[in-house]
Parts: sequence; C-alpha cells; structure tokens
Amino acid sequence: MPVRIGGSGKRKYAGGELYKYRTISDTCRAQGLPETFCSSFPFTAEGKRGVIGNGVPMAMGRAVARAVKRALEGGTR
Repeated sequence: MPVRIGGSGKRKYAGGELYKYRTISDTCRAQGLPETFCSSFPFTAEGKRGVIGNGVPMAMGRAVARAVKRALEGGTR
C-alpha cells in the first residue's frame, strides 16, 4: 500500500487510514483540469501529482483573479 510522505516527511493519515493516492486523471479532474492535462509532462507520477497539487482549482483561481481586478479598479462589489 502506497504511503504518502508530505513535505514535512511525515506520513499522512485520513480518517485513521493511510492516504491512498488518487490516479493522475482523478487528481486532474479534482482540480478542474482535463484528465490528460499532464500526459506529456516529462515527470514521474509523483512529480505530476506535485505539479497538480501545488495549483488551485480553476474556479478558485478565476474567482481570485476577478477579486483582484475589482480591487485594482476600485470597485467594492
């Protein structure tokens, strides 16, 4: 059973169970990306998970971008 080691080097647990990895396709889908988003990346599966996991979901990124744009334009909406 794969054990996920985080940046701290500690094992990650969820609900008392060792965390099992999602597939790369599932991870992409969870972030709002196409399932084949990183199929051409020259990384290992672990590297691809890192690339995807360090991002934010597209919807969240768009919401933050809209908020920043409104703030820069002086809007309060």
